[in-house]
Amino acid sequence: MDWSSLALQPGSYIDDRFRASESDLLYRVQLSDMGEGQSDGFVYLLFEHQRQEDRWLALRLLGYLVRIWDRILRQSPQADILPIVIPIVLAQNRRKWAVAPRFRALFGLPVGKESVWTQFVPEFVFRLVELAGLRFEEIAGTPLGILTLRVLKAERTGDLMGEAVWDEALLRKLEQTHLPRILHYIFGLADLDTTTIEQKIRTLKTIAIRKTAMTVAEQYIQKGRVEGREAGRNEGRQEGVLIGRIQVLQSLLGKKETPAKVLAKQSLARLRALQASLEAQRR
Repeated sequence: MDWSSLALQPGSYIDDRFRASESDLLYRVQLSDMGEGQSDGFVYLLFEHQRQEDRWLALRLLGYLVRIWDRILRQSPQADILPIVIPIVLAQNRRKWAVAPRFRALFGLPVGKESVWTQFVPEFVFRLVELAGLRFEEIAGTPLGILTLRVLKAERTGDLMGEAVWDEALLRKLEQTHLPRILHYIFGLADLDTTTIEQKIRTLKTIAIRKTAMTVAEQYIQKGRVEGREAGRNEGRQEGVLIGRIQVLQSLLGKKETPAKVLAKQSLARLRALQASLEAQRR
């Protein structure tokens, strides 16, 4: 693949009933060594946020791939070949799943007689990246990519306030607009009290990072969403997730991101409506 050619494509292909536990991205990419008539391919990223493994993941993934090919053919009705789509699943799991990353594994073909039946069975493999199988220090990528995956992993392991997430050397490499988004996600999901947050922020040595963290934390503390009744904590978590999703959708759509402190002033109902509108535009 020519990684410099990666281009994000509009749309989402997941089932409505899984939108609370899945998200997806589709990229067009230039392929080499494909022969005449085929140079473009696609990389499909499915983000699985389910807590439990799903035996039928490959079947669901096949449905999403078919939707991708259907849309491509509608957009290019003169096409005479299908482009290759490389599926990658990122699992935000706490424990590794006993899921074979190939479609044929769903059929339980008899050992020693697979060749008799495989001609009747569709087959594809997918790359399964499990956060449960990666140590924090093994996660590679851009600073934002590394920190995002560390946070997703830490949420499952209950370590959102750990050193892997609050790695100042990594935090200093983030663009200015990215840090508040990450902090909103952390404070919105972690079941934290005021003392825990303040103690963590006091350990930060970088002044700019410490100020940003305090600004975001104060939005939760002042609204009573960090301590107090459970209902208040649940509302804070929902707000943090919604703000993060809205900013990501705005970025994907090429829109100017609304500052988190502006979004935090909106009601949950207003945030949900805004997210739904952005999702509709993306589709």
